[in-house]
Amino acid sequence: MRIVKKIGYGIVGVLLAASVALTGTYGLSKVDREVYDTAMELEEQMQKKGFLAFTPSKMKVRFFNGKEDYVVRGNVVTKEEAAFDTFVGTTSKIDGDYQVILPAYENFSDMFALLDTAQNAAEGEANFAEDTYSINAHVATLWHEAFHAWQMTNWEKEVNEKCKEAGLGSEETIDEIVLSEVDSDKELVVLFSEEMELLMNAYETENQEEKKHLVTEALAISDKREAQAGRKVTYAENYLEMTEGSARYVEAEVYRLLEGEMAWQKAYLGAFIYRNGTEKYYTMGMYKCLLLDELMPEWKEYYCVTDSLDDYLRNAVKE
Repeated sequence: MRIVKKIGYGIVGVLLAASVALTGTYGLSKVDREVYDTAMELEEQMQKKGFLAFTPSKMKVRFFNGKEDYVVRGNVVTKEEAAFDTFVGTTSKIDGDYQVILPAYENFSDMFALLDTAQNAAEGEANFAEDTYSINAHVATLWHEAFHAWQMTNWEKEVNEKCKEAGLGSEETIDEIVLSEVDSDKELVVLFSEEMELLMNAYETENQEEKKHLVTEALAISDKREAQAGRKVTYAENYLEMTEGSARYVEAEVYRLLEGEMAWQKAYLGAFIYRNGTEKYYTMGMYKCLLLDELMPEWKEYYCVTDSLDDYLRNAVKE
């Protein structure tokens, strides 16, 4: 299926080439080395937050400098032919393994000349603007994409099977489904916004019973949306919430560790504005993960990318 070939903040034309090692361990810029090292130093702290099997240090990270990739794993750096041109962080299967691809940090100035924000190549909404994107934001992006690599390394077969069961065609993308069958339906748009408001209010309240009540109301709206939208749309939405929402959650937790509570809240917990495209599911899924941390902290022990975050929340409010 096309949706599992490449997952990231935006889908840029994929021109995969055979990756050929050319040189030894030199040429990686100082700032990209800092991004990589900072990301790996957080691994122990992040494992304390859950996802014990998720270890980015085992993955290859490719820094694309506009001409070639510098591929890093631990202390080993090789220069290889670029997998493809990209202005955004992404994940792709290369030589049989899912790898992280990031533009070199210095190249983000070129990206901002083309895009208004760091993450809106396809989605239209972002947490960082040109004046706030930083090395720490780049580290958080690396973790987001590494989480996708981990997801697809472990559950690619299951994702493909679920796509077929839901009736997705081989050339039909989830982005197209959202635009044509969700964003064009006024009632689904209203219901999505109502569900999002309830989830945000649930996260903000400190009263545990009120929190559960608001989550239960949000789940009722989700059920209503599912009944109206049908199987294919429901799968697309669940997929985006689980896959992208949990990756956004991981990204946000990394940023939180590096920048602190105030910066994290400003970047990730701002006012919600409905926009066409898939970005809104990143936000909704992230909030559901944050609520699970409060209502059922052990949820990460059961994590499977083909599950539904709503099902996790149903179990959480019952408990």
